[in-house]
Amino acid sequence: MKVKDSIFKGLNPASTLLLIESNPSLLSLMKAALFDLMHKQVLTVKKEEKKLNPRDKYYRVYTVVETGVNFSSYKPNTFESYFIDKVNEDSYFILISFLRTVYSNIHSRYDFSTKVIKSGDLSPYFNLNYFFYIFSYVYRKVNGKTRGKQLKNRLNEIDTTIKDDLINNKSRVYDMVQELGSNVFLLEHMDFSLLKNYSRLESNTSSMKNEILDDYSWLEIFMDDSYNVFDNIITSSSFDYEPDFDF
Repeated sequence: MKVKDSIFKGLNPASTLLLIESNPSLLSLMKAALFDLMHKQVLTVKKEEKKLNPRDKYYRVYTVVETGVNFSSYKPNTFESYFIDKVNEDSYFILISFLRTVYSNIHSRYDFSTKVIKSGDLSPYFNLNYFFYIFSYVYRKVNGKTRGKQLKNRLNEIDTTIKDDLINNKSRVYDMVQELGSNVFLLEHMDFSLLKNYSRLESNTSSMKNEILDDYSWLEIFMDDSYNVFDNIITSSSFDYEPDFDF
């Protein structure tokens, strides 16, 4: 399917989540927004050896957030500003404390959701009147539920074949990535370790030209079951993570 014909065109993962689920958790929306920013190469997450200050005797490995190659030219939506306003090109941030700060600065799940809706011109699909504001409930109109069902059905269709496609059907994988864009992160059965390796193998194939997959190597950090960073945002104590940043 061509990108111009995709039902996901113009939708970031947070927008798609709201159309599908109406009231996803704040952590789910944050994860979708962060992955989208990394997919756009506005932010990057990686492991690096660093000294947090000159008094440190040893370098230690930290998972850090830095600006990506498109940071300076990117104009964030209002909900993306929670992630971007704190960052500049001369600093790095420890991932867990960065996300805890973003989480603490968001007024509520409802407020973040309405910012996603308004930023994506999705207001015609939702009822945002005062009644639903009082109960912090995001209500989809009939057309919103219909579109959400279409999006979910298409994700399910791709999910049923994606593992086999990653091994046996190169052309279908390229079509899928083009169709979904950053919504690829919403697939439930995607093996991102395969997609990451796949993109590296194909990135030097000259015949593919601009049709190559993006580099998903940063997903290693989020595929590590021993370190579920989004769960740790609210379950770890304030002493369980390192200082925010260093210049």
